[in-house]
Parts: sequence; C-alpha cells; structure tokens
Amino acid sequence: MSTVYRQTTTIVATTQYEAKIKAELAYGKDGFEVVEKRKVERPLMLGFGTETVWELTIAVNKERLSDVFVQERNDVPKRPVISREITPGTKISPSSLIGRPSSLPSSSFSIDIDEPVVVPNYAARHAGAQTYKNVSNLSESRAVNALRSIQDGEDDPKPSKQAVKLIESDKFTNIIDELIGCKEMDKPFDVSGQDAADSETSRILMNEIASLKKMLSKIVQGSGTMLQEPLGVASVRNCLEHIGVPNNVIEHVLKEALDGAGKEILDVPLKVFKLIEAWLNKNLSFISDSLNDSSVKPKIITLMGPTGVGKTTTIGKIVGRYRLTPGRQRSSVAVFTLDTYRIGASDQLETYADIFDAELEVLYKPEELEEAVKKHKDKDLIVVDTAGRCQKATKELQELKLFLDKIPLSTRYLALSSTSKYDDMLDVVKCFDKVGFDRLIFTKVDETNTVGSLLALMLKTGKPLGYITNGQTVPDHFQAAQPDFFTSWLML
Repeated sequence: MSTVYRQTTTIVATTQYEAKIKAELAYGKDGFEVVEKRKVERPLMLGFGTETVWELTIAVNKERLSDVFVQERNDVPKRPVISREITPGTKISPSSLIGRPSSLPSSSFSIDIDEPVVVPNYAARHAGAQTYKNVSNLSESRAVNALRSIQDGEDDPKPSKQAVKLIESDKFTNIIDELIGCKEMDKPFDVSGQDAADSETSRILMNEIASLKKMLSKIVQGSGTMLQEPLGVASVRNCLEHIGVPNNVIEHVLKEALDGAGKEILDVPLKVFKLIEAWLNKNLSFISDSLNDSSVKPKIITLMGPTGVGKTTTIGKIVGRYRLTPGRQRSSVAVFTLDTYRIGASDQLETYADIFDAELEVLYKPEELEEAVKKHKDKDLIVVDTAGRCQKATKELQELKLFLDKIPLSTRYLALSSTSKYDDMLDVVKCFDKVGFDRLIFTKVDETNTVGSLLALMLKTGKPLGYITNGQTVPDHFQAAQPDFFTSWLML
C-alpha cells in the first residue's frame, strides 16, 4: 500500500541541509517527502536589501506519522473497576458480581472462605448503577482502595494520549543538558564522540541559540525588562546592521538621535530615518573640496597611510582631477614622493606626472623636502606621496613625522581602505595620530558592501572626511565627500 501525502508545507532555512533537519525534527524522517527545493532571494524588512535562503517544499504523510508526533498509546491498560473486600460468611447475589442481567439464580449464597478476599465490583460499571448499592449485606463489606478512573459510563475507556518527546534519544537529551549547563553562550560546545548527523544537529542548535541570545540582548535592558521595539526603530536598526555598523555604535546613535521622540514618530520608519539622517549630518564632518581653495599658494596636500590602501593611485587621481578642472588647464603642479622603499613606486608616479604635465621630485631626507618646497613655491599645487607605514612600526612613523614637520602648512590626509576591519582602522588612526593628520580619505569603497565601520570610525575619532575613491580609473573614480554618503547606503 502506497503512502498517502495529504498536505504540503514549506520549510525556510539559511542552508539546504538545515531545512532538511528542520523538516525531520518537525515531521520525522519518514513523515514527509521532498516536493521541491530551491534557493531564493528574500527581501529584508521594508525592502532594504535581500538575503539568500533555501525553501524546501514537502508533502506531509498523515497516514504514517513518525515518533515526533503525539501518539496514541495502545498499551495503556483499561480503566480498573472499583473493588471490594468479602469477609467470611458474606452473602452475595450472582448479579452483583457481573453487574448485568444473568441467568444465574437470583438468590443469595455464601462463599466458604477462611480469610477475606478482594473481588471486582462490576456492578459499579453498569449504567446508572451506584457503587455497592446492589450488594447484599453491605454492612458486612467495605470498599478497598484501588485505582480510580476519571471516566464515567459503561463503555471501556479509550487509550489516553501520551505526549512524547520530539526525539526520543539520550544523545539529544544530553545535548540539551549540556547547552543549558553552559554558563556562557560563547563557551565552545563539545561535539566530540558524536556521529556526523548528531554533530550537525548540535551545530544548528547552537546557531539557533546564538540567534536567540542576540535577539534577547537587543530587547533586554539593564533592569531585565522585556521591551518591544517600535516598528520604525526596528527598521532603521536593521538597516544600520545591514551596512555593518557595530552594535554599540547603533545603540549610541539610536539613543542620541531619537531622544524625546514620541510613539507617533518611532512607529514610522521614514520619520525615524529622517531623525537619524539629521543627527548624522550634525555629528559627522565633511570638508568641501579643498582643491578649489586658491587662497594659499602653493597649496600643499600630503597623503599618508598604511601599506596597500592605494595611496599612489589616489595621488594620481588628485593630480588628474585638479588639472582637468575647467579653468585650471594652465595651472602648475608638482609631485613629491618620499616612497623610496618600494620598488617601482616612483615609476608609477612618473607616469602620472607625464600624463598630467606635473613635475616629479624623489626625496630621501627631510632637508630635501624643505628645499623642494622652496624650489616649487611658484606652483599652484604640491602633492606629497609618502611610503606606506605599518601602524606598529614606531620607528618608521617617527621618521615620517620628521619629514612632514618640514612642511607644517600642508593639509595632511590619512588614507584608509574601506575593506579594513573596524578595530584595525581604529588602531591605524591611533598610531598615525602621533604623526598628525587633518582629514580622512576612504579608498576602495567599490570593493565593500558595508560602510558601517567607516561611519563608526568617524563618530569615534571626530575626524572629517575629505574624499572617497570608488574604482581604479584615474582620475574619474575620485570624488569629494558629501553628507549623504552614509545615508544613501541606508536606502539601498
């Protein structure tokens, strides 16, 4: 006989295997059949971005339910009848023993026994009968404690339903006990000694518990009171998380920006977004395009930063943008490089200098930098390229400071890659702050999907943002920073 599947349902999970595990936990290994499985993009709240999930469409077998469901237990004993004790000499009628009409004589008779015995009182099960009422010489018999049934009537009781565990396995019970016994959720969970399936189940359980912990940490405040976040706040929080803003920064921004806002505002995502946008514009500093400033001549721009952030390419973009600006085709530009460590560094700058008709100076000592500035004092713009420095190399940073102290009037930019981790960028800022810098440049913005760490860095350091680079093309992929840089990411 073939199995009948009467109902279909859809299981959603982050991976195909996790979806299958969820189905087995819910319906048992033999309780369903996979109809369709597919990978889909699901929109996040309010359509701000998408996430990839697996949808598993299954047909549920209602004829052959697995042990994970509530089952009827056929081994449950029938309802016991109330018993009574018969003492020697007690007179009993046959009908009182069977509780229903009988062909036995209706007269009473005595049972010849030496000691009291206990017999069932079937009369109590007869419809409408009262316990012991039809027993003769009732005063000579007494009720005996026995199992009592909560069911009434003549029919035999139906088997009671017993709730069974989702998985009747000692291994599963042990897993749960260990999870509950962990005082810290970050403590590694030991899955050694388990087979592959059990280990995978344990991993999924740990992921689910970690998600619950993360959710609870958002809604449980200091007093332990459970709070339900307004829709608007939850939507904006989700957007900030989506672009990678650290949780502690999110809490700070929401607290400061929404202070005093009423429920009629907090429940509307667009109104909350406007408050966040206004707060960010107030607390983030963006410097207008300093290349347009002609009040100082020569204008000196110095670029510094760790290795590999794209400083030399950015120098080429700055020079190209300046020379190609309408009205500046006849302006004069000089490029200084202090990068004498990296092979080919000066060759790359020489190429840019030839393309944009700029003069190149390769400098080795701090004194040479001071002399070069005097030599090119008639130039409109001087751009200084420095060698990439590891933020942990204290000696190299001190050497860089000796160079830059020779040109105190220069505007110093610290270049940071948008693909760097937040903690690493904080470390870089802290170390280069000893050298001294004025503004930030974020490079490689096109290579990241999250700019939350950049926003957090600006809030943490208070440093203004001057420029961003978003590609390899010189000089096109270079632009002045605007206040809507971060808020535009929130609306993606």
